[in-house]
Amino acid sequence: MRELTVPGDPPLAVRDLGGDGPPLVLLHGAGGDATGLLPFAELLRPAYRVVLPDLRGHGRSGAARWSWSGALHDLARIVSALRLDRPAVVGVSLGGLLATRWAAREPGCPGAVSLDGLPVPSRPDQLAGLDPARAAAELARLEALFVGMAAAMPASADADALRRALADPDLDTVCRGLVAPLLLVLATEDLPAQRPFAELYAAYRRGTLDRLTAIAAGQPRLSVHPLAGASHAMLAEQPDRLADLVLRFLADPS
Repeated sequence: MRELTVPGDPPLAVRDLGGDGPPLVLLHGAGGDATGLLPFAELLRPAYRVVLPDLRGHGRSGAARWSWSGALHDLARIVSALRLDRPAVVGVSLGGLLATRWAAREPGCPGAVSLDGLPVPSRPDQLAGLDPARAAAELARLEALFVGMAAAMPASADADALRRALADPDLDTVCRGLVAPLLLVLATEDLPAQRPFAELYAAYRRGTLDRLTAIAAGQPRLSVHPLAGASHAMLAEQPDRLADLVLRFLADPS
């Protein structure tokens, strides 16, 4: 494994696992860093040269205000600095949202995978079948929880801007505009921390699946896969199954 820093604003820490396969960039979630993805990267490494950056404001990368345009520019800087030829991009949570946006920007991308990269529920209309007043009350409770979580983010991260980005409602628009193949793997179960909001998350998953399935019917580049028995922590719960899913999709994204 080679560790390097891509210079610029901000400087970006990158781990390059090397190998003779085609390149694949693996993106971590909010509040984490690339080290948490090393076990999963090893499952992909027989087929790919896996590159793991720390996103801006995370891990060993420099501090910078979070924005989707900035994060996409960071990813393009990494691809250029390491001379990666048309890399596949796989992301978890926040990294999955970034992978989705990459697939809407880079027509040369051979395939992208988002592992439960969904916005945080933020609007009553996202909660299918839930009474609007009940939905608003549950969203207010959830917002209070995320404010507390943002306060615990790494000191280098712009937690408030990142929290707003995670509530970005534009996923549907981004998926309609895909220019490269995208597999969106969705959780079907609650994390322990989500169980006090079980009604909200059930409605959110139901509405999200309905909308994305409808989009996929008219967008051939989008594939939607609910993963049975998996929560947002799917990478820890079912790593071998996910690695197989990712490898099979990237081998034949059609």
